[in-house]
Amino acid sequence: DSTSPTTSGKWESGRADFGILPLENSTVGTIEETYSLLSRYDLYINCVIKVPITHCFAVKQDTDPERVTRVYSKKEALDQCSIYLKEHRLQPVEYSNTALAAQMVKDSTDGEIGCICSKECAQRLGLKIVEERAADAYPNYTRFICFSKSLLVPADADKITVSFSTPHTPGGLYRTLTKFAVNGLNLTKIVSMPIAGQDFDATFFLDFEGNCSNEKVSALLGDLSMSMKYFRFLGNFCEIQ
Repeated sequence: DSTSPTTSGKWESGRADFGILPLENSTVGTIEETYSLLSRYDLYINCVIKVPITHCFAVKQDTDPERVTRVYSKKEALDQCSIYLKEHRLQPVEYSNTALAAQMVKDSTDGEIGCICSKECAQRLGLKIVEERAADAYPNYTRFICFSKSLLVPADADKITVSFSTPHTPGGLYRTLTKFAVNGLNLTKIVSMPIAGQDFDATFFLDFEGNCSNEKVSALLGDLSMSMKYFRFLGNFCEIQ
């Protein structure tokens, strides 16, 4: 399951050349855990892919769905199915990821538990699918990043991600964002994450359109790296629809 933080552990130890993590979901928004990992590890985003997500509610073959009281899955998957769980009076229980939750349900002797996972995962493990479309909304998409230790920039890369923290002065963030408008660069997303142990300081993650071979883009990146309290270039990539 690509949503597990252990993906980064395998990449960090050199056992994998690339890793995959979810970035945001069209129903529940930003995946904060991934942005936390982006701030902790030295990595580059190689590409982004948007994947349609269908969550199902599944139980063991010999489990009576009417007896189920608790449903296990990753937090984001449970959040995406919150209406279904509430309507059926099912208690959500967080688990490390959707695939491991499904495996745990398969191996358990508890007749009162189920899981939220993909239809393919449920079928592969031989679980009984009670509801094929348990998510709150459809279409339901998740954007995933593919990352590595190496900077890989395709010729047609058209999106850049950077992270930074601004000087703790009035208007610091505003002056930074103004630089993009002055250079005619389109901002597509901005996310803020608190810095642990700091007095409400934040790291900002910013996506904008462009290619680092462009003179204006290159000059702006240089300006940001020199003027920011903290600055990291996280990649120049394409998004696969």
